[in-house]
Amino acid sequence: MADGTNSNKKIIKQDSGISASIDSFKAAEIARKFFEQYNSGVEIKNMELKNNVWTIVVGVDFLFEQIRQIKIDASTGRVLEYT
Repeated sequence: MADGTNSNKKIIKQDSGISASIDSFKAAEIARKFFEQYNSGVEIKNMELKNNVWTIVVGVDFLFEQIRQIKIDASTGRVLEYT
């Protein structure tokens, strides 16, 4: 799906014992909205929460073949970095 909600391809890993106020759904929404500013389509490929930082890998543009990554602070929802 073009909206990044294709759960068949999404992989979520989360460290146990980490209390994050930004859950996986909110982190995915932040990543999707961020990349939609610059790309015609966004698909979430992989998500991992480690050390209170969400690392999210997305496919962008037509056929979602271009791979991008974003890191989001799990406490504040702030984008820390992206490539």
